[in-house]
Amino acid sequence: MRTSWLALMVVLAACGSPHSVTSADFLAVRGGILTLKGKGLGATQGASVVRVGEALASEYLSWTDTEVRVRVPRATLLGTVDVAVVVAGREAHATTRVVLARPLSARHAHSLALKADGTVVAWGLNFQGQATVPPGLSDVVAIAAGHGHSLALKADGTVVSWGNNSDGPFGPATVPSGLSDVVAIAAGSGHNLALKADGTVVAWGRNDFGQATVPPGLSDVVA
Repeated sequence: MRTSWLALMVVLAACGSPHSVTSADFLAVRGGILTLKGKGLGATQGASVVRVGEALASEYLSWTDTEVRVRVPRATLLGTVDVAVVVAGREAHATTRVVLARPLSARHAHSLALKADGTVVAWGLNFQGQATVPPGLSDVVAIAAGHGHSLALKADGTVVSWGNNSDGPFGPATVPSGLSDVVAIAAGSGHNLALKADGTVVAWGRNDFGQATVPPGLSDVVA
């Protein structure tokens, strides 16, 4: 009996503990960075790989036992895709939504650029702070320039806005509390739009012409 138990322990040790992926970025863009969190991923990459949709990643920015950062292959299809982390022949899965990148945006007299590392560069007219990127802003997948404000959509589906907020709590730089699961953004002269994953639209900012009043029942909107 003792011999059999020892043999079983040796087999289990040889097989190793199964790895898992506990989370992946809600959003990703082709050529952008995708962060995966899990356990048992391995202290180093070794022969392990990541597959995003049907495309095998070829560039790995970091690999630890609990987190992998990989560049999304440019051949990845848009939409919700499966992500597989393959370690020692075993696969652990998660999903992410690959969206179309908007690397440049300009409005009135200021400009925005989205870099491959998920950071934003802004320049031009800055009288309302629209060209002053918030310190530490990262993991951005989309940008939009308004008249005197700017928007950034993050990989976790949240939105950051800065610049003109002359209308206080109803200003374009005041993101609605709890806004999440956003997959696309747009900036107007003094108002903003956010498309959520469920196909609904959220609007905020100036509403003197009804531009921030979403039609009742609007749904099934596609990016």
